[in-house]
Amino acid sequence: MIRAALIAFALASFAPAIARAQSDEARHVLPIRYADRPMTLPEGTFRLDQSVLLRAGGSNGFGMGISGPNALLAGLTDWLEVGVSWPWTRDPTFLGTARLAHGQAVDLGLRVAVTTPLITTGDTDLIVSMPMVFRIAHIARIETAVTGDFLLTQTMHPIIRVPMTVVFSPNARNFLGLEGSVSLADRQWWHGEIGIFYGHTAATPLRPFGEMRIGASWNFGSNTFVTTLSFSFWTSVNPIR
Repeated sequence: MIRAALIAFALASFAPAIARAQSDEARHVLPIRYADRPMTLPEGTFRLDQSVLLRAGGSNGFGMGISGPNALLAGLTDWLEVGVSWPWTRDPTFLGTARLAHGQAVDLGLRVAVTTPLITTGDTDLIVSMPMVFRIAHIARIETAVTGDFLLTQTMHPIIRVPMTVVFSPNARNFLGLEGSVSLADRQWWHGEIGIFYGHTAATPLRPFGEMRIGASWNFGSNTFVTTLSFSFWTSVNPIR
């Protein structure tokens, strides 16, 4: 009798905590703080990106160019994100990310992107990657992946790319990041890139909320310097914190 009473008391004590955890998971909360964001958008969340890239230099001599990648992403579930990217005057890329494993500190996933020659006469490009996200004490976030790039209309070894981004969030509204990548083609060094960026999330309780990011990077393979100004907008039918 006493043992049964103790078990009943323990269940009654933990029931509110279990209910709260299940409630938080079911609410599909969208974090504002960069370091806390999951790999994929929460269910019912949409994100629109608009960037302006200014390139200077190049392996064939100095030159300048400007491009403006756009992207629209949607969280179909907490574990599945789909979207499309359409740079100005270039072919669109359709992409999907599945979060295969999720914990408080680590996310593991699978991402597939296909660029189709709907505008240009280029190649169909298939990119398959295994992204990983590590979150550290609400302060830092590390993103990396192993990526294979396959040109489907050419016979060649895939381009293997390993990117890494480390972002620090001193508070919920500001973040500073370092990013870089190395690429191999035909099992040999192809090019590398390193950059830095700063971002600020708009301090507003209204939906949608927005974010501005500025950055600069250097590509060692093509000797190209790139500056970036980008804006992102989120909207969600679920809570934002």
